[in-house]
Amino acid sequence: MDPSAGVVVGCAVVTLVVGANRALYFWKGTPGSAVAQVVQEASANDMKLWTAVLLPVFGSIMLLALFFFLNWLKYLLLVLFAFAAFTAVIVVLSPLFDLLIAKLGVQTFIRICPRQWWDEPFPTSALLGVPVALTAVVVWAVWHPFLVTDFLALSLGVTAMTFLRLPSLRIAFVILTLFFFYDIFWVFLSPFLFHGENVMVKVATGLPSLPIVILVPRILTDGYSLLGMGDITLPGLYLAYLRRFDDSINHGQVPWYGFYGYFGLGLCAYTVGLLGALVALVFMHMAQPALLYIVPAILIPTMLISWWNGQFRELWIGHPAHHDVPAVETAENARDIDVELGHLEGTPMSEPKSVDGYTIVPLTDAGEHQPHDSETLFEAHTIESVQGNCDQ
Repeated sequence: MDPSAGVVVGCAVVTLVVGANRALYFWKGTPGSAVAQVVQEASANDMKLWTAVLLPVFGSIMLLALFFFLNWLKYLLLVLFAFAAFTAVIVVLSPLFDLLIAKLGVQTFIRICPRQWWDEPFPTSALLGVPVALTAVVVWAVWHPFLVTDFLALSLGVTAMTFLRLPSLRIAFVILTLFFFYDIFWVFLSPFLFHGENVMVKVATGLPSLPIVILVPRILTDGYSLLGMGDITLPGLYLAYLRRFDDSINHGQVPWYGFYGYFGLGLCAYTVGLLGALVALVFMHMAQPALLYIVPAILIPTMLISWWNGQFRELWIGHPAHHDVPAVETAENARDIDVELGHLEGTPMSEPKSVDGYTIVPLTDAGEHQPHDSETLFEAHTIESVQGNCDQ
């Protein structure tokens, strides 16, 4: 096995660690993160069951379109990926610029145009990332160096893990299982339907300059070791869910780097699965669908260990994130939550209560005016202000 394969595995693992932690702290609201403050009011893009089912279908349609019309579509793809990569680099670099801004004491938001044109100020960290992102995209578009292509590809992977969320093991199981068979079909079976041509391999090698694969030059032989970003991003969405689950069940008492619990187990399992795919590639001398090895490697151990720990049901239906309002699964759960928050008629709350690690206080204790009716209802901004104080 060429040593370049080890570099590919290392890039994949680093992307998963960065992406999972970025996703957790992005939606959790890292103090001082200007970009996180901009999107904090928007809900996360939790993937629905119908989306998970349709993704392989749309992926197959796109794959066939590229297979038959590659020469016509490649210029359109260049433009689309240039814009996507530009945005992804800004998102990925924003935490680093947030740290720099905090050290220098610079304003986290800045207004760059008159109010009549754009009313909202821009995050300073995003503006600092613009020249870096623009330089990277221009260098990639003109010269296609593999280092810049890999950087853009990994940035796209981290950004996808940041903005897309799998809400439960149920959704993760569906999407990973469907792509498991998707990968097998398009790598192993497509040559029997398309006159001996491997659809997946032809598309992947026909667009070497697009940031959809990691390319590492081989050391011992000619050519490149490569890995599709789908083999990183799709398992990465599940690992990001495991990272949030660990944070939730441990009330945030998990090391920031996340090598703990189900995420640590899933990361080790992913590495074993990817190495298995590379070993199979060496012995079979033919393209291998990496998800054939990765999906069972990450799903089976986490499901078995969660069952052993008595946490399988929580993992399956989705444990509410530590920073979110508790999820309502049944009418009974809804009643329990309402009782806990003091929402039921005739149960006004007069003392602070702890809910999911946060202290919820009556309006009178939060410096607000007492409502006129007898029921003590808490406004969303009051809870948010308490959460902000707790986070800080």
